[in-house]
Amino acid sequence: MNHILRNAPISFLLVALSGCGDIQTAPVDLAAQGLPLLVDAPTGATASLDHAQVKVEAPEHAFAITIDRTPSNIAELEAKYEKEGDRTEIVEADDQALLIRRKEMGRRSYYAFVNVKVGEDTFNCETDWQAHAEDAKVGKAMLAACRGLRPSSTPVTSPLGGGAKTGGATKAASAPKITLTSTSALGVRLQIPEGAKQLVDDPAMKKWSLPLQGGRVAVEVQLSKLGAKSEADIRRQAKNMLLGTIATVTEGEDHRFTVVFEPQGILQKLATYTPTHALVCDGPAGQRSVLEEICGSLASE
Repeated sequence: MNHILRNAPISFLLVALSGCGDIQTAPVDLAAQGLPLLVDAPTGATASLDHAQVKVEAPEHAFAITIDRTPSNIAELEAKYEKEGDRTEIVEADDQALLIRRKEMGRRSYYAFVNVKVGEDTFNCETDWQAHAEDAKVGKAMLAACRGLRPSSTPVTSPLGGGAKTGGATKAASAPKITLTSTSALGVRLQIPEGAKQLVDDPAMKKWSLPLQGGRVAVEVQLSKLGAKSEADIRRQAKNMLLGTIATVTEGEDHRFTVVFEPQGILQKLATYTPTHALVCDGPAGQRSVLEEICGSLASE
């Protein structure tokens, strides 16, 4: 695997952003979404809350980044992608930033991962996994945008992630206790969060959602008849349904598979597959034990 550039100076990043051809940038203020930050993004880019992250995107450029208060382990990410061989190319790496070019769904796209300290807080900024930025100019623009995060002068009335500011740092809200209840659907039994709203009620799929933190995040449970009989089936389904990147697949008795997906920011996704059903559970990483209990509850009636 080739390392194209390591420890690039800030001057390179500024040149990379200013030299992005027809990509003109403008500051986007994220205060309304709960982050006291400005980010340079393509002109016309929009910012929105996406669970416990702020998403900044300009679809016409395949530019999409997410920002939250949970830093990534850059060294661990680099080591992981190093092991993927020809599938992943390390384009740039240093202690606080990583830019890769990775083959996903038959095409090679750029993904940036950056930790940025702004004032007393450290933020995580990374490419949204569904951006599919195949142009190197866009990949470098996302990297430079993340590294260029800076303070906003606009007051933040509702900080992202909850909690109150203390000494300049945000204290994360403690994970709320979730009570589970048993239900039957699609010929199986499972546990779902008590009080969850049913979003989908189709003959082949059911989905429930329990909002947390004022609706900023949610625990979501999706049950379908899209079963799988092998790890290859599971990986194919995950790609086709854009579920994310699989970290581990563990096979148990009776062709029952437990799947853990790579975290996306503060969000964690798990799944259980049987030959006849799939149960996908996702929510904040702080609720992982609840997600494990839900996914582990899938049973025949």
